[in-house]
Amino acid sequence: MDIRTRDELNVLEFANINKATVKYLTRCPSKKKAPFTYEWFLKIHREMFGDVWEWAGQLRQIDLNIGIDKLKIPEALKSLERDYEHWSVAMPSGEIAARLHHRLVLIHPFKNGNGRWARLITNIYLKQNRLPLIEWPDQALLAQTDIRQRYLAALRQADQRNLQPLMELHGELQHVS
Repeated sequence: MDIRTRDELNVLEFANINKATVKYLTRCPSKKKAPFTYEWFLKIHREMFGDVWEWAGQLRQIDLNIGIDKLKIPEALKSLERDYEHWSVAMPSGEIAARLHHRLVLIHPFKNGNGRWARLITNIYLKQNRLPLIEWPDQALLAQTDIRQRYLAALRQADQRNLQPLMELHGELQHVS
């Protein structure tokens, strides 16, 4: 694929992400369709970006200035899978959504697209549990806006084990129909 500008990349990414969004958020996804497993986490990234990046769905092989050490990614995602099973029976849904979102961003398993991937998976969790979806203002998250600053601050607070700001932001952005 011959992409020459950032705008062309954005258009292609949007179209690819939209296919995954429609697949998982049009109707309530079953546990079979969205099992929240290690393999499924990789599959979602591939579905979101497979038409854009040939490495979509493959764990990063380099360390970045964000995310955990590249060698720890597989075990971290498997640990998240196990934790998610426990959370599903032990916690309120708002806390589960915030924990899931934060951990996916914290692990940062791919070279690119981690935030959008984590936000879609969080919305899939909400849809699967028949809860209001979070309407992420994606363009606002790309630019230096108030919402981006609040989002990053909420993630930093979650790094310090304070999920309340992220839970509040989720609640503020949830669309109740």
